[in-house]
Amino acid sequence: CSLLPAGRREIKLFSHAFSGTLSIKDLPREVVKIDFSGNQLDGTLDLDALPRTLEMLELAENTFSGEISLTNLPPRLNVLGLELNHLSGTLDLTRLPQTLESLRLSRNKFEGETDFSKLPASLWELYVIANEELTGEFRTEDETLEYYFDHTKVRFVCGRDTGFIT
Repeated sequence: CSLLPAGRREIKLFSHAFSGTLSIKDLPREVVKIDFSGNQLDGTLDLDALPRTLEMLELAENTFSGEISLTNLPPRLNVLGLELNHLSGTLDLTRLPQTLESLRLSRNKFEGETDFSKLPASLWELYVIANEELTGEFRTEDETLEYYFDHTKVRFVCGRDTGFIT
């Protein structure tokens, strides 16, 4: 049973100290924007069950945990904010929506080798700060992309410059 009203296109309940779990499968199917950031929500996130109409998902600054899948996100999603949670596991960034503009995964516990070579051309903001066991190679010559990899083990390649971002 969902306490959220059916037919809502935007749900903004940020910074209200709400606690409990979020059942993604119970979200209204026609919702376009969700902002539950800055609460005390916990549990796991089944992002494969997101409504296909979703364009913005802000779940930052909660206590969600566990692994997430980014391979079957809604096709029109352009903002995904999951920073400042307790999410973990490896990241598959090879099948992100081609509409994605902002991806914020900072300050979680992601780890392992990550393929950054297939990021969508629409992406202009990528934050993965403080995922200290995250590795991989990030290569770009795109000067419009704003990216932060501080406190990771990601190898950075830009033109002829190579180095680790720490």
